[in-house]
Amino acid sequence: MQKKYKTFLQLIAVIIGSVLVLLLSSCDHVSQKGDLVNHHADIGRSNSYEHFGEFLSYNYYTDTIPKANSAGAIVPPLALSNQELIYATTRGTIMLTTNKDMLWEKSLDSNTAINAYMCADKEQNIYAVSNTGTIYSFAVNGELRWKKQIADTLSDSGIPCDLLAIDDGILAGTTDGVLVKFAFDGKLLWKKSFPSGIGRTISANETNPIITIASANENDTLAMLAADGTIKWKAAAGTRLVKYPAINADAICCTGLKYVGTEALAVILVYDLSGKVKWTKELAFVPRYISVADNGDVYANVFQAGIGEQVSAVIRYNKDGKMIWKKYFNLTIPTPVLISKSLLAFMGVTHNAVGLYFVNKETGVIQSIQSYSNEHPTIQSATVRPDGAISFAYYQKIGFIRADEPWINKVLPW
Repeated sequence: MQKKYKTFLQLIAVIIGSVLVLLLSSCDHVSQKGDLVNHHADIGRSNSYEHFGEFLSYNYYTDTIPKANSAGAIVPPLALSNQELIYATTRGTIMLTTNKDMLWEKSLDSNTAINAYMCADKEQNIYAVSNTGTIYSFAVNGELRWKKQIADTLSDSGIPCDLLAIDDGILAGTTDGVLVKFAFDGKLLWKKSFPSGIGRTISANETNPIITIASANENDTLAMLAADGTIKWKAAAGTRLVKYPAINADAICCTGLKYVGTEALAVILVYDLSGKVKWTKELAFVPRYISVADNGDVYANVFQAGIGEQVSAVIRYNKDGKMIWKKYFNLTIPTPVLISKSLLAFMGVTHNAVGLYFVNKETGVIQSIQSYSNEHPTIQSATVRPDGAISFAYYQKIGFIRADEPWINKVLPW
């Protein structure tokens, strides 16, 4: 009888162990294969991660890569899954890491380093651009697929634009006005020139690039291009456009500064997909970034200029421009507001502290704060993994700060 009881307990232990392994494996690896991977969430640069579900916010953890040297990240890493991240380093290399290990590392050409946001296609081929305007494409196994120049030479004012993967190719450019589109196999599809310059971050709606075109008279232009690079429409904004447009299914959201004499008037401009203005708002604060949710709600990150203390605000508008709430914070918010199903998240910085703030989406009330003040310095722009974990990469060594849940929380059904 005792032997049968012992055998029964062993069988139960094996079953429990097998179930735990199954649960851990199913919840532990969430891949983005089959999806385009771009910084700021998507091709629209919306900063909406609602398709990932909810941000993980229980606690924060630190990940270091023992095999890697002391170089750190030069741009935010690219999350191919919640375990695998593409890391561009300050010493001119590209590597694929997991949370705890380096799988491969490849060197770029000598005296070059990646200096703009990276992207990946649906097959998880990686695209990165260097300070010399060279685009490198690596397969997920580390093999160099191809490299191409955006332009023969870069002018003194030309900085490579952030790369953008869309359904049929890669968009790249330089801020002095060159815009190109490459097929995923490296074939140049078209090349356009905008002599007055373009914004550094390109956005898109499906296959239509959307760019900001600079002007000399504080009247920048928002433009949508066709898939072949021809201009579909242009809209004079009447302002100096700030940052990049954030786009969802039916709106293009921009922020700008309009100068009246020596005074700068901050504005939010929301366009429809034909380039017509849907609504505008004047702001007492200066806009930093704008984010747009799947339902069209707009979240503006703004700050008060010209005073000694740090004062920022996050403002939520509905898709018709009605303000839902405005919340003030005695800190600097140097990053866009990140959006999940029920939580917002942003980095907050004071004179002597830095942390990740989680805010209730409906009310704007702070839900929790994770203090990173005692950690190594990180790149401020976040990498959001597809399981909802927000990560910040160290820039003095290879590793991350990761907002996450304990593994047991992911296994338990409540």
